[in-house]
Amino acid sequence: MSNVSVASLLAQEEVVDFQQIYINNYCYLAAAALIFYEYIVTFSQEVHVIWGARLTTVTVIFAINRYMLMVEGISLALNVVWWHTPLLRCCQHIEQGDKCCSSGCDSKLFRIPHICY
Repeated sequence: MSNVSVASLLAQEEVVDFQQIYINNYCYLAAAALIFYEYIVTFSQEVHVIWGARLTTVTVIFAINRYMLMVEGISLALNVVWWHTPLLRCCQHIEQGDKCCSSGCDSKLFRIPHICY
């Protein structure tokens, strides 16, 4: 085995992790785009067929299914943009059991020593 340090192996793993995050984010955005596209394309049919009909169990189930999918699309899009705050990163490290020190994390705020983001 070559003289590869543990730090360089960890750095390589982090690069792979970040690449996977970018791939996941693009997949989230692609899925959200498909959901929005499908909604826009079929909206006129929905207005004609569903909104013009009387309220039945079938129309309620259709509406719930359709709008929950829209909520999922919004959630996928916001997952890429919004949810990566310092508090969330700190919580993710806590959840994973990471113990690292950095001036970036205010451990007094969270009352948990040796946690960083």
